[in-house]
Amino acid sequence: MRICALIFALFIGLVGSASDLDPVWKALEDGDREEAITILTQNIENGVSPGDSRITLILLNSLDDSQELFQDFQKALPHLKNPSAYLYALWSESAVSGYASVKTKEQVAFLQDLVEGTSYESTIRGSAAYTLGFHHTLTYNTTMRNRYYGSCGEIDAWSYVGTFDNTSGSGFDKSYGPLEEPGEDATFISRRNAEIHWFVPTIADPEPWITLEQVLPHATGVNYCQSFFELDSEKEVIVAAGFSGSIKIWINDLLVIEEEEERRTDMDVYKRKMTIPAGINRIVVQLGATSETNYPNFSVRLLDKASQPVPMVSQSEWGTSYNKDNPGTLGEEIPFFAETYFSDLWDADRSNPLNAMLLAYSFQRSKKHNEALKVLEDAQKDYPNNILIHYMLLTSYQQLKDRTVLLKQVEKIRKLDPDMLFLKYYDFERAMESEDLEEAGSLLTEIEDNIGENHPDCIEKRIQLLAAEQEYQLMLNLVEKAYSRDRNNPDYVMYKYLLEKAQSKPFKTSSAILKGYLKKTYNYPLYNMLIKEAMAAGEGKVAQTYLIKQQEMFPENVDILSELASFYYDQRQYAKAKDYINECLGISPYRSSLYRDRAFIELAMGADGLAETSFRKAIEYNPNSFESREKLRDLEGKEPLIEFFENEHEEELIEAALKSEETSDDQYELVFDETNFIQFEEGANVEHHNLAVRVLNESGIDTWKEAYIPTSYSRQNLIIEEAVVHKPSGERIEGERNYNQLVFPSIEVGDVVHIKYRHENYTGGKLAKEITFDHVLDDFVPIKRKVLRIFLPMDADVQLITDRLSVEPVVTEIDEFTCHEWVLEDMARMKSEAYMPALREVGQAVSITSINSWEVISKWYKDLAIPMAKEDYNLDAVYNEIFDGTENLSEYDKAKLIYDYICDNVHYSSVSFRQSNYVPQKPMVTISTQLGDCKDMSTLYHTLAKKAGLTTHLVLVNTRDNGEETMRIPSTQFNHCIVRVDMDGQSMYQELTDNNLPFGAMPNSLRNAQALVIPNADDDPVGKELISLPATELEKNSMIRKTIIEIDDEEFALHSTFTCTGETSSAYRRYFKGETDQDTEEMIKYYISDYIETDYDLESYELPGLEDKDSVFTLITDLKVEDYVKKIGALNTFELPLFEEIVALDVFPKEDREHPLTYWAYEDKDYYESVVEVTIPAGKTLVELPKNVRISNDYIDYSITVKKVNSRTVVFTRKVNTKARNISAEQYTEFRETMKDVLKAEDIFVAFK
Repeated sequence: MRICALIFALFIGLVGSASDLDPVWKALEDGDREEAITILTQNIENGVSPGDSRITLILLNSLDDSQELFQDFQKALPHLKNPSAYLYALWSESAVSGYASVKTKEQVAFLQDLVEGTSYESTIRGSAAYTLGFHHTLTYNTTMRNRYYGSCGEIDAWSYVGTFDNTSGSGFDKSYGPLEEPGEDATFISRRNAEIHWFVPTIADPEPWITLEQVLPHATGVNYCQSFFELDSEKEVIVAAGFSGSIKIWINDLLVIEEEEERRTDMDVYKRKMTIPAGINRIVVQLGATSETNYPNFSVRLLDKASQPVPMVSQSEWGTSYNKDNPGTLGEEIPFFAETYFSDLWDADRSNPLNAMLLAYSFQRSKKHNEALKVLEDAQKDYPNNILIHYMLLTSYQQLKDRTVLLKQVEKIRKLDPDMLFLKYYDFERAMESEDLEEAGSLLTEIEDNIGENHPDCIEKRIQLLAAEQEYQLMLNLVEKAYSRDRNNPDYVMYKYLLEKAQSKPFKTSSAILKGYLKKTYNYPLYNMLIKEAMAAGEGKVAQTYLIKQQEMFPENVDILSELASFYYDQRQYAKAKDYINECLGISPYRSSLYRDRAFIELAMGADGLAETSFRKAIEYNPNSFESREKLRDLEGKEPLIEFFENEHEEELIEAALKSEETSDDQYELVFDETNFIQFEEGANVEHHNLAVRVLNESGIDTWKEAYIPTSYSRQNLIIEEAVVHKPSGERIEGERNYNQLVFPSIEVGDVVHIKYRHENYTGGKLAKEITFDHVLDDFVPIKRKVLRIFLPMDADVQLITDRLSVEPVVTEIDEFTCHEWVLEDMARMKSEAYMPALREVGQAVSITSINSWEVISKWYKDLAIPMAKEDYNLDAVYNEIFDGTENLSEYDKAKLIYDYICDNVHYSSVSFRQSNYVPQKPMVTISTQLGDCKDMSTLYHTLAKKAGLTTHLVLVNTRDNGEETMRIPSTQFNHCIVRVDMDGQSMYQELTDNNLPFGAMPNSLRNAQALVIPNADDDPVGKELISLPATELEKNSMIRKTIIEIDDEEFALHSTFTCTGETSSAYRRYFKGETDQDTEEMIKYYISDYIETDYDLESYELPGLEDKDSVFTLITDLKVEDYVKKIGALNTFELPLFEEIVALDVFPKEDREHPLTYWAYEDKDYYESVVEVTIPAGKTLVELPKNVRISNDYIDYSITVKKVNSRTVVFTRKVNTKARNISAEQYTEFRETMKDVLKAEDIFVAFK
């Protein structure tokens, strides 16, 4: 949504002293903007600080969307000592240049003055020339466009190669070869694993900014550009660059400029002096981009001391010999003038916040958001209520896309200045989103009262509101009024055309509106609207005319050329269509979609051989072009891939199932279950599933009345071929579909549900060509027929392992594939047993990988995750908060302080639309949102620990519940992330998603889990092998209880002190924390009732340190228990209350077990200790006491000792080391007998008389 053009010109005048504006700052601190404006107006009238005053007034007026800002700045300009600095800071605002658009006569004259003004910085002159060139582009003045673009003097003869991998920005320091190999014949491997070479586009873009969007298929990545230039003599130059993305620039293989952070700068922001020798010199630009950069580009100029372009003998895109042995001499880097200027002013005069604001805005112009925010937050300490600083913070958060902090800042502004125009815009949009049209109308009226109902923003919003209210006549009237007032507004032109069209006026009549505007001014959306509308109206000649006009304006634009090719293809003018596609390929030779389009044109021309070659190219440059694969197979005379999957007998198998008797007590059975996996040589694969399910009872109906096919929207394309219910009557009922959700109406017992679908799995990144596949063939229901086919490229180098398979595969060669096929008939259901391992560990399974080592996986994830561990703007504040006032901390102390901060301030959250499967979010986002999943929290910890001087590593984990040995060959099937902390000579593995877990405790789900330590750099020696996580916790999971029982004739008093450590303490803290006193008491009573079955009174309780994360949780209770002692004649007896139950035998039934027992999943404690001291009434005598018991074997170390203190007091001590692990099926009976012995030992009664 448009929120009141987030603009502010931050400014500083240099005539007068800072004290002249003190009353202005005071008024703003008092929340009185009107008073501040009055003071500034008086200053201007009286000549007091005219520069500062006028600039500040521009700023304040911009908050009210003033239309006079350009004129105001012209008046301020003569009063500015360093006008270039102010021009740079305000360049994108309407006060100076504004957004790229057609300019007014006054703006054109102003920009011409800047181009010709020798006193302005090169950045300003270059920006002015570029802006004028763009203006003349939009007004069809090619001569003037070329004049101004040409005056910039940039290096413009470039050859290109790309795109290379830059996942998470990891490609910045990688060597992909182009720097070392300048020749035309040099071969490189792209991020899609295709062979690529240096190339020169057949048509060059006349713009001085070198953009990659048209010439390379994937601007997001790492791309290289090179140029060769000749100098007639050695020259001292300034290498000046601007860019969008990250950048490295080499001249003669010397690294001249580098910036790893993705920026978006103006011309000449990065400068360095250099002496360049005479002769041929080579310049190489490495431009990197991720999703943070939406339009990668750069501009490089060689300037002399007067900031004029250095004359060259020649420029060339090609060359092999250059001044490599005599590269020249690097000089000093030149700080950017605007940043230096305002930084010096701010350092010299901290009383003037304009300096800080303008410095911050200068940083913002280059996407130096962290630097901008640090300056603003520093200034805010002295000016906490300054609305200008708050508004700049708002725009900074907006540029950072930090939504959480942005929304908080909105509310801060609301408290400071509730009548601010921006807030009305914001609230209007929220009201429209929530469909509160009455509130939206009220807010819009307030906006109109503020800036006038004829303001373009007001008209746009009024049209939006009237459309929502379905007040179409009023909307029509408003559009007519707006269009008649301003026919140069492209929005009004579009509204007018759409309304004319809606009234069914002839295309010739309605299109005249668009043509009238486009005759004078180019507008891409309106141009394309006219073309599409002409096609829809059957006016092909009109569409053709405008397509050709547009192409003549932008002959280098691949998108426009492609549109022309599509037009001629639709007109069946295939030769012309192919000519335009070939022009596209001359500009962008590695764009897969162009080869695919050319192939379809060649098919239409009957040139099947040429089409076959084009389809091969399409696949080479994009393995995910599944459509091209199918067409290529057809041209090669091969069967469609889908034929590989056909089950010729599926109908008869379904029919037989429908006729057979229902003898099973299962919910359902699988009539057949077929999985086909096809891996292509270039990367990408297809998984095809074909299953038929026979419903056997009502529970089966509940299971299959709905079905969900797990699908990753970003990495898979789902095609459902069949979703139908077959009935015994022969009726077929189609299932209802909503993409990957299926509903089967009228399903009944005896029906067969048939689902057939395939996933086209996209490939990309470092592992694009690697093959990984894992499949379990067993299920917990009977399977009549199970088929698994794996199709691999014939020469694929893979590891293929099978586990527990009862059949050997049939291996055949089909076309370019080797097929491994397993067929199993009449498979019994897998027996489900309590605490059995994951199905992957006990079932029949097949795994395949082409990844030859775990090191490949660890370095892959390093490239994904480690670049995200950036120290952004808010990390310093968090770091200072953690370590404020501390000194001489040990490594342990540092590690624990960071851990405690994350536990206290960040909460676990994993939501698919917020987070990536693999790539963590930046620590900045985790801090501001206070939310993160395991990899986000681990990355935050890693970043803070690195800043604190600690060594940590991210660790990928396949948690223990998935099996302790399921990952036998390299793959990416991890489901969790933790950190390894190296301190005091030892390594500790720390979980971060449990806010109550004591530092150093290890959850049971991590012990002995398979894990991979991720290196922090290429030379980091970790991550070469998969490990089983060792139990490195500082505290074991334990339960210790001391119980004192005192019995007299009237009551049974029980005092208990219960403590637990490790993960166990986390569970208890989580249970009791945050509850009211009343609820806590009820929860404790409920907890005690699990152990004391008779009535009791809870006399008191304590939960000391509950809110802490101390390693020990403590609960102290005092009870008075009724009727606990039973009388049997003269004998008094009671069961000894040990509280914690070691084992419940009903969990381990007497049976012949088929699968191992995951005893660790049942028993998550390492150690129990219970001490019960019993004192009987005076005058009573203890009757025979139980004997000591000791049990020690592979499953448990258990002991109970009985010590008589005196005639009335006896102490029982129970100690248990559990030895929890996997128990084999063969050991189960022995294990169960041990547990029976334990239960016997636990059965203790105390008697006295």
